[in-house]
Amino acid sequence: MTARVGWLKFSDTPYMSSPERGEFRRLRDGGAVTVFGVALCGAEGCDNEVPVGVKVYCSEACWRKEEGPTDEKEEEASGSMD
Repeated sequence: MTARVGWLKFSDTPYMSSPERGEFRRLRDGGAVTVFGVALCGAEGCDNEVPVGVKVYCSEACWRKEEGPTDEKEEEASGSMD
């Protein structure tokens, strides 16, 4: 499923892709997206804007930092050793 803000179409990932970020910034700078249409990225310490109700994270890096998949080898290495 995809979401739309104005005529901008977004993928169904919780983060913006590079092309989505560029187009969103262009629309935001041009005034097509107002302050009521933006929220802050959900990653701790990130102040980048995202479209409200459409995306939670501004980039894949922020998504991975907060809740993305972890490497299974890292999980096994950090597990308890009996």
